[in-house]
Amino acid sequence: MNVSRPNLLANLGLIGGWLWVHGASVGWLIASLGRPGSELNAVLALGLLWLLSRRVGFRQVYGRLCVAPESNPLAAALVLVGALGVLQSTVALWPFYALSTGVGGYGLLGLYLSPGVWRRARPIAVLAILLMPMAEYLDVYLGFPARRLTAGLVSSLLGALDISHISAGFVLQLEGGAAYVDLPCAGVRSLWTGTVFLLAAAVLEKRTVDAWFLGTGLLFSLLLLAANTARVAVIVLLAFVADQPLLAEVLHAPMGVIGFAGCCALAWGVLSIAPQVEIPRCRSRRGRWPWGLVGALLVIGNLSGSPEISVVGEEVSAPALPEGLDPIPLTEAERAFARQRGGAIAKGRFRRGDLTGTVVLVRSRSWLAQHLPRHCLRSAGVDVSGEAPVMVDGDPVRWAETTSSVGVGRAAWWFQSGDSRTDDHTERIWMGMGEDRPWTMVSILFDQPLQPDNPEATSIIVQLRALESS
Repeated sequence: MNVSRPNLLANLGLIGGWLWVHGASVGWLIASLGRPGSELNAVLALGLLWLLSRRVGFRQVYGRLCVAPESNPLAAALVLVGALGVLQSTVALWPFYALSTGVGGYGLLGLYLSPGVWRRARPIAVLAILLMPMAEYLDVYLGFPARRLTAGLVSSLLGALDISHISAGFVLQLEGGAAYVDLPCAGVRSLWTGTVFLLAAAVLEKRTVDAWFLGTGLLFSLLLLAANTARVAVIVLLAFVADQPLLAEVLHAPMGVIGFAGCCALAWGVLSIAPQVEIPRCRSRRGRWPWGLVGALLVIGNLSGSPEISVVGEEVSAPALPEGLDPIPLTEAERAFARQRGGAIAKGRFRRGDLTGTVVLVRSRSWLAQHLPRHCLRSAGVDVSGEAPVMVDGDPVRWAETTSSVGVGRAAWWFQSGDSRTDDHTERIWMGMGEDRPWTMVSILFDQPLQPDNPEATSIIVQLRALESS
């Protein structure tokens, strides 16, 4: 082994160049794993790091850094592809930059692992990429189409049973109680969890990502879709045909767990009977030192603007508060958020008889400036539960129970643009695609526990809707 200090310094320079390019997305990943809703991702990431630390010792790492990298053109190409992904601005989303970081990181490992070991590490690499906190983006790009697909399949299934009065649109409108077809019911979250499970099974079965694994994954996805469709169909039949909503509510979660567990067992069985394909052990070949790769990383790092990637939408005018609301000054964090995302925020306090509360308006052309209000409320120390869509004066509003240090209250929110209104974040995004018009997120926090048909609550909701139509 040709151990030398120049090799060590050169390798550290290569790794430093990679970190310079991807430092911003690495920081985003670390920060995202600590946010609410990413607990499972964080636990799995810590478990993966623990496994890696058990298998890789300090001496082994030091030895690899003291010799020239492997002669692995494919790994070097992945390093460059990952770095070039940071340069593009067509898909200005943090998960895309994080995905580029994952691809480049796997390529970087290929320069320090033997080719056989590197190929065996594919499931672990894909598993690490899947642990990125991307639930809200899966909801946007896959959740809404999956909901429509599930509703269409349920409607067709019921039609085959001579129950033709329940259309796909009706299934989508039954977003309340037991028949709430949200992101989990759309199957996207179970598909993500199932993929993580399948990759973990591949690691335990000592399989790599090959044609058999991809075929098993496709079969697994179809099984999950079928199980989820059957579950929603049973829920709709029980709640709205057999008039047994309580039974539907009781069976809602257990049916999902049983269906998911059954699909996982079948997929693992198919994966375990795959013919053993031995990956040939390739001999390590040390190539010339890739100074060109180091130079390319440094150039890309400067062009990408690291260590900060900014995702900013077009500026919009500030939303106007209706008459009777007292403006609330924005915090510095809220002003910084609005500047970064290209949105505009307005807050106000109202009193209508005995009813009091707070209104938050977020106006933007980009959906990135409009987080779901339940996340903002929880980050402010307000517990949100019992969330469900309701109809108020003919339009949908998302209604939830709240508990905070000041007592029990209610929250309501929706999205509007002109005459278009929806209580669904993903539907707001899909309705706004291909258009340049701004949307306004309206969030109301009532200080009292009231019902959606409360006259004073209805009055302020109608008044806020009129802002966009005027």
